[in-house]
Amino acid sequence: MRRLMRFTIGFAAACAISAAALWQKNLLPLMLYAAVAAGLCIALRRHNPMFRTPAIFFLGLCAGFGWFSLYQTVYLSPIEALDGTTLHLCVTTTGFSEWTDYGYSVDAAVKLDGKFYFIRIYQDEDRMIEPGTVMEGEFAIRLTTPSAKKDSAYYRGNGCFAVASQKSEAVYSKSEGSPLLFLPARAGKTALEHIQSLFPKDAAPFAKALLLGDTSALSYAVDTSLKVSGIRHVVAVSGLHVSALFGAVYLLLRRRRVLAFVVSVPLLIFFAAVTGFSPSVTRASLMAGMMALGAAINEEYDGLTSLSFAALVMLLINPFVIYSVSFQLSVASVAGILLLAAPISARIAGIFPKMKAKSLKSRTVHWIAGAVAVSVSAMLFSAPFSAYYFGSVSLIGILSNLLIIWMIPLLFCGIAVVGILGGFLPGVCGALVWVLAWIIRLILWLAALLSRIPFAAVYTQSKYIVIWLLLVYSLAVLFLYMRRHAWCFLLAGTIGLIAAIAASVIVPKADALRLTVLDVGEGQSILLQSCGKNYLVDCGGESNTGAADEIAQTLLSQGIFRLDGLLLT
Repeated sequence: MRRLMRFTIGFAAACAISAAALWQKNLLPLMLYAAVAAGLCIALRRHNPMFRTPAIFFLGLCAGFGWFSLYQTVYLSPIEALDGTTLHLCVTTTGFSEWTDYGYSVDAAVKLDGKFYFIRIYQDEDRMIEPGTVMEGEFAIRLTTPSAKKDSAYYRGNGCFAVASQKSEAVYSKSEGSPLLFLPARAGKTALEHIQSLFPKDAAPFAKALLLGDTSALSYAVDTSLKVSGIRHVVAVSGLHVSALFGAVYLLLRRRRVLAFVVSVPLLIFFAAVTGFSPSVTRASLMAGMMALGAAINEEYDGLTSLSFAALVMLLINPFVIYSVSFQLSVASVAGILLLAAPISARIAGIFPKMKAKSLKSRTVHWIAGAVAVSVSAMLFSAPFSAYYFGSVSLIGILSNLLIIWMIPLLFCGIAVVGILGGFLPGVCGALVWVLAWIIRLILWLAALLSRIPFAAVYTQSKYIVIWLLLVYSLAVLFLYMRRHAWCFLLAGTIGLIAAIAASVIVPKADALRLTVLDVGEGQSILLQSCGKNYLVDCGGESNTGAADEIAQTLLSQGIFRLDGLLLT
C-alpha cells in the first residue's frame, strides 16, 4: 500500500539534490549509483524483507535523477542562453496586471523554440492588462533557473522560469485562443469585485484573502496578528479551502458518490485554475480527486498514498516545485496530520474517564481532542519550515486554531456564494454579508487579542530558541523510538522553552551597553540598549514590511514590547 510513498520520497530527494547543488554537473553517475543500490537491495530482499523499503527508495532516487536530467536537457536547456539578453517577443497574458514595488506586472505565456513557458512581465507602462491580451515588443530576459546570473527559487518553484522587463512600447491585441482558457482568471476577478462592493471596508480585505488568497489589501497590523496567532494559513488558499469546497459538494449531492465525483473533479480543477494552480491548492485538489474517485468505485482511501500521488504528479510537471515554500508547508502539514493526528487524539481523549458513547460530553471531548491533535501534528511537521523561512514559530497557534478554525469552512462557503451570486442577487447576498462580516470581525478580534499575549510566538533571531527547537525535535525522534513516557518528553520540552525564553530576555540585559545592527537590506536600523533602556536608531530598509518584521522580531525575541525612544537621522 505504501510503496508509492517510498518511491515518491526517493524521487523528491533526487529533485531536491539536483536542483540545489548539481545543476551544472552530470547527473548520470548519481543515477547509476542509485540504480546499483536499488539492484543490491532487490537482490538482498529475498533473504531479508527489511531491504524492500530501501529498494523502492533507491528506485525512486534513480527515477528522480533521470527525470530531472531529462527535464533540464529537453525543456530548460533551450532557454539558458537567453539569460541577460533582450528579445523581440510576442506573449499572451494569463492574468490581470498587479501593482508591485517595481511597477505593474502581469503573468504571461510565451512560445520559445517550439515550447511554451510561463513568465512574469514587468511593464514600463502604467496600463491595466486583461487575460488574453497579446503583447508584442522588446523585452529583457532574466532566467530564474539555478544556472541564471541571479537565482530566484520563488519563481521557478511556481513554474515561472523567466522574468521579462518591457524595454519598448508594446503593441497590444486580443488573443485568438479560446476565451475559456482565460475564464478562471476573469471569474476570480469578478468574485473579488463582488466582495469589494458588498462587504464593509473593515471586512472586505479578509474576505478576499480567505476566498482566493488575495492578501494585497490586508493591513500590516492584521497580517502580523494572523502570523503571530498562528492562523495566517487561512488566508493562503490551501487544503482547508479545498476540503470545505469538496465537503460542501458532497453534502449538497446527499453523498451520491458517483455524482459527487463527476461534479467535484471539474469544480476542483476550475478552483485551482482560479487560484493560479498554487502548489498547496493543486496538492489538495489532487488528493480530493483521489478521495472522490475512491468513493465512486468503492475503493479504500489511503491518505499517505494519495499525498504521495499528488506530490509525484506535481514533481513530474515541475521538479523545481520541491523548492516552493507553499509546496513544502502543504506537504509537511498534511503528512504530520496523517501520521500523528490519530494517535495524539487517542492519547488526549484517554486522559478523560470513560464516557457513554455518543453522549454530548463524549462528542465534545473527542472534538476537542481531534482539533488539538490536528493542530499539534501539523505544527510538528511544519514548524521547522516556518522557523527557517519566516524566522518564527507560533506558540499560541494551537489555541488559535481551536477557537477559530471551525468557523473558516462555513465562512469560506458563504463568501464563495457572495462572490458567485453578488452580481445577480445583491439584495439576498446583502443579508448574508451582514452575518459574514460579523464573523470576520470576531476572527480578527480574536487574532489580535491572542497575538498580544507576551511570547505568543518565538523567533529564531534568538540562538536560544534555535537550540530549543533542536532539542524539541531530538526529543520527538527519541519518543518515536521509545514509544513511552510521553509526559516526560513534554515536560522536558516545556522546561527547555522556558529556559530559552528566559535566556533570550536576560542575556541582552547583562551588558552595560549593547549595540545591534539589524539586517534590513539597503537601509539602516540600529538597536541601542543600556541600563534597561531600549532605543532604536532609524527603522528604514529596502522593504517597509521586511524591515518592520526584522525589527519587531528582534525586539520581541528579547521580550521588548515597548521602546524608550526612536532616533531618526
